Amino acid sequence: ASEALVHCLETVDPSVREGAAWAIGYIARHTPDLAQTMVDAGTVPLLVVCLQEPEPSLKQIAASTLADICKHTPELAQVVVSENAISFLAPLISHKDPKLKKQALSCLGKIAMHTPEHAQAVAAADVIPRTLERLKDQDPSVRKNAATLIREIVKHTAQLASVVVNAGGAAALVDYVVNIGDSGKLFGIMALGFIAACNETLAWAVVEAKAVEPLSKALEDEEPEAVRAVAAWALGQIGRHTSEHAVAVADAHALTHLLRLFVSESSSEDTKTKAKRALKGVVQKCTRLAALEPLLDSPPT
Repeated sequence: ASEALVHCLETVDPSVREGAAWAIGYIARHTPDLAQTMVDAGTVPLLVVCLQEPEPSLKQIAASTLADICKHTPELAQVVVSENAISFLAPLISHKDPKLKKQALSCLGKIAMHTPEHAQAVAAADVIPRTLERLKDQDPSVRKNAATLIREIVKHTAQLASVVVNAGGAAALVDYVVNIGDSGKLFGIMALGFIAACNETLAWAVVEAKAVEPLSKALEDEEPEAVRAVAAWALGQIGRHTSEHAVAVADAHALTHLLRLFVSESSSEDTKTKAKRALKGVVQKCTRLAALEPLLDSPPT
Protein backbone atom coordinates (compact mmCIF):
# COMPACT_ATOMS: atom_id res chain seq x y z
CA ALA A 1 0.00 0.00 0.00
CA SER A 2 2.79 2.44 0.82
CA GLU A 3 4.39 1.93 -2.62
CA ALA A 4 1.08 2.72 -4.30
CA LEU A 5 0.66 5.86 -2.21
CA VAL A 6 4.16 7.02 -3.08
CA HIS A 7 3.39 6.44 -6.76
CA CYS A 8 0.26 8.58 -6.41
CA LEU A 9 2.27 11.38 -4.79
CA GLU A 10 4.56 11.35 -7.80
CA THR A 11 1.76 11.87 -10.33
CA VAL A 12 0.97 15.18 -11.99
CA ASP A 13 -2.74 15.26 -11.08
CA PRO A 14 -3.18 17.42 -7.92
CA SER A 15 -6.39 15.63 -6.89
CA VAL A 16 -4.61 12.26 -6.94
CA ARG A 17 -1.77 13.66 -4.87
CA GLU A 18 -4.25 15.13 -2.40
CA GLY A 19 -5.94 11.77 -1.97
CA ALA A 20 -2.61 10.04 -1.41
CA ALA A 21 -1.52 12.66 1.12
CA TRP A 22 -4.80 12.27 3.03
CA ALA A 23 -4.39 8.49 3.11
CA ILE A 24 -0.81 8.75 4.38
CA GLY A 25 -1.95 11.10 7.12
CA TYR A 26 -4.77 8.80 8.20
CA ILE A 27 -2.25 5.96 8.50
CA ALA A 28 0.56 7.93 10.15
CA ARG A 29 -1.50 9.68 12.80
CA HIS A 30 -2.22 6.58 14.87
CA THR A 31 1.16 5.33 16.12
CA PRO A 32 4.87 6.09 15.78
CA ASP A 33 5.40 2.72 14.06
CA LEU A 34 2.82 3.47 11.39
CA ALA A 35 4.30 6.93 10.89
CA GLN A 36 7.75 5.39 10.57
CA THR A 37 6.42 3.00 7.93
CA MET A 38 5.26 5.97 5.87
CA VAL A 39 8.60 7.72 6.37
CA ASP A 40 10.53 4.62 5.31
CA ALA A 41 8.48 4.50 2.12
CA GLY A 42 9.89 7.87 1.12
CA THR A 43 6.77 9.99 1.57
CA VAL A 44 8.27 12.97 3.42
CA PRO A 45 10.31 14.49 0.54
CA LEU A 46 7.28 14.17 -1.74
CA LEU A 47 5.02 15.80 0.83
CA VAL A 48 7.48 18.69 1.14
CA VAL A 49 7.32 19.08 -2.65
CA CYS A 50 3.53 19.31 -2.30
CA LEU A 51 4.01 22.29 0.01
CA GLN A 52 5.61 24.10 -2.93
CA GLU A 53 2.82 23.50 -5.42
CA PRO A 54 0.38 26.27 -6.36
CA GLU A 55 -2.83 24.57 -5.16
CA PRO A 56 -3.74 25.71 -1.61
CA SER A 57 -5.72 22.52 -0.92
CA LEU A 58 -2.71 20.35 -1.77
CA LYS A 59 -0.45 22.47 0.44
CA GLN A 60 -2.99 22.22 3.26
CA ILE A 61 -3.27 18.44 3.13
CA ALA A 62 0.50 18.04 2.87
CA ALA A 63 1.01 20.22 5.96
CA SER A 64 -1.63 18.25 7.86
CA THR A 65 -0.01 14.94 6.95
CA LEU A 66 3.48 16.14 7.88
CA ALA A 67 2.03 17.16 11.26
CA ASP A 68 0.57 13.66 11.68
CA ILE A 69 4.04 12.23 11.09
CA CYS A 70 6.19 14.52 13.19
CA LYS A 71 3.90 14.76 16.23
CA HIS A 72 4.91 11.35 17.57
CA THR A 73 8.64 11.55 18.36
CA PRO A 74 11.62 13.91 18.04
CA GLU A 75 13.17 11.49 15.54
CA LEU A 76 10.16 11.63 13.23
CA ALA A 77 10.05 15.40 13.56
CA GLN A 78 13.72 15.55 12.64
CA VAL A 79 13.02 13.72 9.38
CA VAL A 80 10.58 16.49 8.45
CA VAL A 81 13.04 19.20 9.53
CA SER A 82 15.87 17.60 7.55
CA GLU A 83 13.81 17.83 4.38
CA ASN A 84 13.71 21.63 4.83
CA ALA A 85 9.97 21.59 5.49
CA ILE A 86 10.14 24.53 7.92
CA SER A 87 11.29 26.98 5.24
CA PHE A 88 8.27 26.10 3.10
CA LEU A 89 5.79 26.03 5.99
CA ALA A 90 6.80 29.40 7.45
CA PRO A 91 5.51 31.59 4.58
CA LEU A 92 2.19 29.72 4.59
CA ILE A 93 1.40 31.25 8.00
CA SER A 94 0.62 34.47 6.13
CA HIS A 95 -1.40 32.85 3.32
CA LYS A 96 -4.91 34.18 2.70
CA ASP A 97 -6.47 30.69 2.96
CA PRO A 98 -7.48 30.13 6.62
CA LYS A 99 -7.40 26.33 6.37
CA LEU A 100 -3.87 26.45 5.02
CA LYS A 101 -2.73 28.89 7.71
CA LYS A 102 -4.26 26.64 10.35
CA GLN A 103 -2.43 23.52 9.12
CA ALA A 104 0.89 25.30 8.64
CA LEU A 105 0.77 26.59 12.22
CA SER A 106 -0.25 23.15 13.47
CA CYS A 107 2.64 21.42 11.71
CA LEU A 108 5.19 23.93 12.99
CA GLY A 109 3.79 23.43 16.49
CA LYS A 110 4.15 19.66 16.19
CA ILE A 111 7.81 20.19 15.24
CA ALA A 112 8.58 22.76 17.95
CA MET A 113 7.00 20.74 20.75
CA HIS A 114 9.69 18.11 20.99
CA THR A 115 13.04 19.68 21.93
CA PRO A 116 14.70 23.10 22.30
CA GLU A 117 16.60 22.38 19.09
CA HIS A 118 13.39 21.79 17.15
CA ALA A 119 11.82 24.91 18.63
CA GLN A 120 14.93 26.91 17.74
CA ALA A 121 14.78 25.62 14.16
CA VAL A 122 11.20 26.85 13.89
CA ALA A 123 11.97 30.21 15.50
CA ALA A 124 14.96 30.72 13.19
CA ALA A 125 12.66 30.73 10.15
CA ASP A 126 11.21 34.14 11.11
CA VAL A 127 8.09 32.38 12.31
CA ILE A 128 7.51 34.30 15.54
CA PRO A 129 6.49 37.73 14.11
CA ARG A 130 4.17 36.07 11.61
CA THR A 131 2.64 33.88 14.30
CA LEU A 132 2.03 36.82 16.63
CA GLU A 133 0.15 38.52 13.80
CA ARG A 134 -2.05 35.45 13.46
CA LEU A 135 -3.18 35.85 17.08
CA LYS A 136 -5.52 38.51 15.66
CA ASP A 137 -6.67 36.44 12.70
CA GLN A 138 -10.38 36.44 11.93
CA ASP A 139 -10.50 32.63 12.00
CA PRO A 140 -10.68 31.22 15.57
CA SER A 141 -8.86 28.01 14.61
CA VAL A 142 -5.97 30.02 13.19
CA ARG A 143 -5.80 32.11 16.37
CA LYS A 144 -5.79 29.01 18.56
CA ASN A 145 -3.08 27.28 16.52
CA ALA A 146 -0.98 30.44 16.61
CA ALA A 147 -1.22 30.59 20.41
CA THR A 148 -0.38 26.88 20.59
CA LEU A 149 2.72 27.35 18.43
CA ILE A 150 3.95 30.20 20.64
CA ARG A 151 3.38 27.99 23.68
CA GLU A 152 5.42 25.16 22.12
CA ILE A 153 8.30 27.56 21.47
CA VAL A 154 8.46 29.39 24.80
CA LYS A 155 8.14 26.32 27.00
CA HIS A 156 11.67 25.11 26.28
CA THR A 157 14.19 27.80 27.27
CA ALA A 158 14.45 31.34 28.60
CA GLN A 159 16.31 32.28 25.42
CA LEU A 160 13.38 31.27 23.22
CA ALA A 161 10.93 32.95 25.58
CA SER A 162 13.02 36.12 25.37
CA VAL A 163 12.87 36.08 21.58
CA VAL A 164 9.07 35.98 21.77
CA VAL A 165 8.89 38.72 24.41
CA ASN A 166 11.30 40.95 22.48
CA ALA A 167 9.05 40.58 19.43
CA GLY A 168 6.12 41.94 21.45
CA GLY A 169 4.83 38.49 22.30
CA ALA A 170 3.77 39.11 25.90
CA ALA A 171 1.49 41.99 24.96
CA ALA A 172 0.15 40.07 21.95
CA LEU A 173 -0.68 37.07 24.14
CA VAL A 174 -2.43 39.25 26.72
CA ASP A 175 -4.48 40.84 23.96
CA TYR A 176 -5.36 37.35 22.71
CA VAL A 177 -6.45 36.18 26.17
CA VAL A 178 -8.55 39.30 26.75
CA ASN A 179 -10.34 39.21 23.41
CA ILE A 180 -10.98 35.52 22.82
CA GLY A 181 -14.28 34.40 24.25
CA ASP A 182 -13.90 30.64 24.55
CA SER A 183 -11.60 27.98 25.97
CA GLY A 184 -9.06 28.81 23.26
CA LYS A 185 -7.62 31.37 25.70
CA LEU A 186 -6.16 28.37 27.54
CA PHE A 187 -3.25 28.20 25.08
CA GLY A 188 -2.42 31.87 25.47
CA ILE A 189 -2.52 31.58 29.25
CA MET A 190 -0.19 28.59 29.13
CA ALA A 191 2.25 30.52 26.94
CA LEU A 192 2.27 33.43 29.41
CA GLY A 193 2.83 30.98 32.27
CA PHE A 194 5.79 29.34 30.54
CA ILE A 195 7.34 32.75 29.83
CA ALA A 196 6.90 33.83 33.46
CA ALA A 197 8.34 30.56 34.74
CA CYS A 198 11.72 31.18 33.10
CA ASN A 199 13.11 33.91 35.33
CA GLU A 200 12.11 37.06 37.19
CA THR A 201 12.99 39.35 34.26
CA LEU A 202 10.65 37.56 31.90
CA ALA A 203 8.01 37.26 34.60
CA TRP A 204 8.16 41.03 35.08
CA ALA A 205 7.80 41.49 31.31
CA VAL A 206 4.54 39.54 31.63
CA VAL A 207 3.46 41.83 34.48
CA GLU A 208 4.32 44.92 32.44
CA ALA A 209 2.27 43.53 29.56
CA LYS A 210 -0.73 43.83 31.92
CA ALA A 211 -1.28 40.07 32.11
CA VAL A 212 -2.10 39.78 35.81
CA GLU A 213 -5.57 41.31 35.74
CA PRO A 214 -6.94 39.15 32.87
CA LEU A 215 -5.34 36.08 34.43
CA SER A 216 -7.06 36.89 37.71
CA LYS A 217 -10.33 37.38 35.86
CA ALA A 218 -9.84 33.95 34.23
CA LEU A 219 -10.18 32.42 37.72
CA GLU A 220 -13.84 33.38 37.87
CA ASP A 221 -16.62 30.80 37.84
CA GLU A 222 -17.93 31.45 34.35
CA GLU A 223 -14.68 30.21 32.83
CA PRO A 224 -14.20 26.48 32.05
CA GLU A 225 -12.36 24.68 34.83
CA ALA A 226 -9.37 23.93 32.61
CA VAL A 227 -8.94 27.67 32.02
CA ARG A 228 -9.22 28.44 35.75
CA ALA A 229 -6.66 25.77 36.62
CA VAL A 230 -4.10 27.00 34.09
CA ALA A 231 -4.69 30.64 35.09
CA ALA A 232 -3.95 29.69 38.70
CA TRP A 233 -0.74 27.99 37.60
CA ALA A 234 0.30 30.98 35.46
CA LEU A 235 -0.29 33.45 38.31
CA GLY A 236 1.85 31.25 40.53
CA GLN A 237 4.66 31.35 37.97
CA ILE A 238 4.50 35.15 37.96
CA GLY A 239 4.23 35.71 41.70
CA ARG A 240 6.84 33.28 43.00
CA HIS A 241 9.93 35.26 41.96
CA THR A 242 10.20 38.38 44.15
CA SER A 243 8.14 40.55 46.48
CA GLU A 244 7.39 42.93 43.60
CA HIS A 245 6.02 40.07 41.51
CA ALA A 246 3.94 38.80 44.43
CA VAL A 247 2.50 42.24 45.13
CA ALA A 248 1.55 42.63 41.46
CA VAL A 249 -0.47 39.42 41.72
CA ALA A 250 -2.03 40.40 45.04
CA ASP A 251 -2.99 43.87 43.82
CA ALA A 252 -5.09 42.27 41.07
CA HIS A 253 -7.20 40.57 43.77
CA ALA A 254 -5.97 37.19 42.56
CA LEU A 255 -5.30 35.80 46.03
CA THR A 256 -8.95 35.71 47.08
CA HIS A 257 -9.86 34.02 43.79
CA LEU A 258 -7.11 31.46 44.31
CA LEU A 259 -8.26 30.80 47.87
CA ARG A 260 -11.83 30.32 46.70
CA LEU A 261 -10.70 27.84 44.04
CA PHE A 262 -8.68 25.94 46.62
CA VAL A 263 -11.51 25.52 49.14
CA SER A 264 -14.35 25.03 46.65
CA GLU A 265 -15.90 21.57 46.67
CA SER A 266 -16.62 21.94 42.96
CA SER A 267 -12.93 22.34 42.08
CA SER A 268 -11.10 19.31 40.78
CA GLU A 269 -8.03 18.01 42.62
CA ASP A 270 -5.83 19.38 39.84
CA THR A 271 -7.35 22.84 40.16
CA LYS A 272 -7.02 22.76 43.96
CA THR A 273 -3.37 21.71 43.70
CA LYS A 274 -2.53 24.49 41.24
CA ALA A 275 -4.38 27.08 43.34
CA LYS A 276 -2.66 25.93 46.54
CA ARG A 277 0.81 26.04 44.97
CA ALA A 278 0.15 29.47 43.50
CA LEU A 279 -1.08 30.81 46.84
CA LYS A 280 1.89 29.38 48.68
CA GLY A 281 4.41 30.76 46.20
CA VAL A 282 2.91 34.24 46.18
CA VAL A 283 2.34 34.52 49.94
CA GLN A 284 5.89 33.38 50.72
CA LYS A 285 7.31 36.18 48.58
CA CYS A 286 4.86 38.92 49.49
CA THR A 287 6.43 41.20 52.09
CA ARG A 288 3.70 43.85 52.07
CA LEU A 289 1.08 43.03 54.67
CA ALA A 290 -1.54 45.28 53.10
CA ALA A 291 -1.44 43.16 49.96
CA LEU A 292 -2.32 40.07 52.02
CA GLU A 293 -5.18 41.65 53.97
CA PRO A 294 -7.88 40.45 51.53
CA LEU A 295 -7.03 36.91 52.59
CA LEU A 296 -7.63 37.82 56.22
CA ASP A 297 -10.86 39.57 55.35
CA SER A 298 -12.15 36.60 53.33
CA PRO A 299 -11.29 33.45 55.28
CA PRO A 300 -12.44 30.05 53.97
CA THR A 301 -16.02 29.11 54.78
